[in-house]
This record gives sequence, structure tokens and C-alpha cells, in this order.
Amino acid sequence: MNTPDSFERKASSYKISMTTAFELDCSAIVGDVSHLILPGLVRISRFSKNNVTENCVRHEKYGKRLSDVAILDGIKVQMESLESAAIDSMMTMRVHTVTEFENGETELTETPDETYFLKLSSWVTRHLALFQTEPSDKLANMSAFYITEFMKKLGCPVVHVFPSERTEDLKLLDAIFRTSEQKGTASPPSEDKQQESGRPQQ
Repeated sequence: MNTPDSFERKASSYKISMTTAFELDCSAIVGDVSHLILPGLVRISRFSKNNVTENCVRHEKYGKRLSDVAILDGIKVQMESLESAAIDSMMTMRVHTVTEFENGETELTETPDETYFLKLSSWVTRHLALFQTEPSDKLANMSAFYITEFMKKLGCPVVHVFPSERTEDLKLLDAIFRTSEQKGTASPPSEDKQQESGRPQQ
């Protein structure tokens, strides 16, 4: 998110470089946060080719999902479907092991391919896109709630990234929000709830 005076006039349009956009990002001023996720995250998913139905969450190759666990620094979280979808929406996971059992079940062990620094507003947008629903404040708040609580469970730190430089518009925006917060008229988005999908397909 950038203020108008962060852009440069080029011919008949306004443009901004990726570096400048990041340096002058004002989303933290209006309440956005980011989460840091290190490669130490491990995901263990169990699937079954038995009793696969249209309504179950499933992997196109390994069948119905039975369980999905996230592990980070010794913390183990049995994920709900919306938490699994949060990983699927923003992270590329690399498969380390595939273990197949005689009963038709398969277990996948995966880790992220890199360190992720994820802005909540972008994460919510990608998360909701998995469900192919019409965006709304209710769904966005629901998504933000699940993502934020999931990060708390794993102990992933919340990071506020404020602009490294300040344009005149940025200074004005910051002053407006500081004044609003002091008067109690500005507050972060509320948190609620949403529903299902993920890398395994419905």
C-alpha cells in the first residue's frame, strides 16, 4: 500500500519501483501486520484412498485427508482445514518423504522452500481466493482470525514494518491515525471466522 506521492510521473502514467514500494509501504500505519515463518516449519499430512467422497478434503493423488499437523520448534498444531488452507495459499512446500502403508494410507512430510515474511492483508486475499467466494468484510475478518490464531499457536512472531522514509502524504497519514487512535476512533480490523479448502481439493 502506497500513498500517491510515492509514485513517479513517467510519460502519461505513474509508476513505482518494487524497492520504493516496499520502503514506502504505509500498510502498517493503518493496522496491517506481517508474520515471519522460518524453514524449520514441518507439515505432516495423512491421506487415505478409502471412502473418498466429493465432499471430503482430498489430495488428487493420495485421496481423502485424514490429518494435517504443523510442527515448529517443538510446537505441534493439529490443523483445521482453514489453517491448512492458510499454508496452501501462501507457501510453496517441498516434499521430503512419502510413506505409503498397506491399508491405502499415505503420509507426506513437507517443509517450506524458503523463509517467508507474510503481510496479513495479502495473506487474507490469497486465503479467500482458494474458496472462490465473493469477498466481504465478514469473510476477510474470518480469514484474518484463523491466520492470526494459527500463527499464535505456532509461536510465529508478529512484525510491524513501518516506512523507512516518509513522504509528505505518509507524514500526514501517520498523523491522522495517531490522532484517531488517541481519540479512540481508529482501531485494527475485528477478527471473526470462515470455511474450508486447501492444497487438497474439495
